[in-house]
Amino acid sequence: MYRASSKVTSAHNDGVWSTFWTSRDQILSGSVDEVVKSWDASSLEESQSLSVVKQYPGHVLGTISVVATKDGRRAATSSLDCQVRILNLETGGVEKTIDTGAGETWQIAYDPTDKFLVSGSQQGKVNIINIEQEKIVQSIAANGKFIVSVAYSPDGKLVACGGFDGVVAIFDVETGTEVQKYQDRTKPVRSVAFSPDGSFLLAASDDMHVKIYD
Repeated sequence: MYRASSKVTSAHNDGVWSTFWTSRDQILSGSVDEVVKSWDASSLEESQSLSVVKQYPGHVLGTISVVATKDGRRAATSSLDCQVRILNLETGGVEKTIDTGAGETWQIAYDPTDKFLVSGSQQGKVNIINIEQEKIVQSIAANGKFIVSVAYSPDGKLVACGGFDGVVAIFDVETGTEVQKYQDRTKPVRSVAFSPDGSFLLAASDDMHVKIYD
C-alpha cells in the first residue's frame, strides 16, 4: 500500500498545478505563483524530506504544465502567459523561451526524441512545437473545443488529446488526420496517456471515471 511518507508544507505560494519526477531523481513542480521548482528526491527514502535545488521564476502568469526529457537534463514548462520555456536542470538556466501565441499552449508533452513538444490549445487545436526552431510547426484541428490534455504515443507516430467537452481523439502526426475519436463522455478529460506498447490509451475525466481505450 502507498502512504504519504513525506510532506512539504507551503511548497509554493499558490496552487500547484503540475509535478514531474525526472529520471535523475529530481521532482519538478509548477505553480500558479509563476515559479517552477526542482527538488532533490535522491535521499527521499532515507530522510523522507525534500530540498529545493533551484527555483525558476519568469513566467508572468501561472505555470500550467511541467515535463522533463528522458535523460532528466532538461525540462519544458507551459504557462498562462502563452510561453513555453526550456530549462537546463544541470546548470539551472533557461535555454529557450518560445512564444506560442494567445491561448495556443495548455498542457505539454515531449515526443520520444525529446525534439518536439505537443500542446493543447484553447482554440481546439493540437500544436506541435519544434524546440530547435522555437516555434509551432504543425497545428492539427481537433474538435473545436478547448484541448486540456495531450500525449505522444511511444513510437511518436500518434498524438492523443482530451477536450473540455469530453471528447478524446487520436491523430496521425505525419498527416494530421484523425485516426480515432471517442465521444462517450461529456465532462473535461484532464489526462490522457498511452500504454508502454502504445496499444491502449488511458483517459481520466471530471466524470470521476478512468477509461481504457484500445
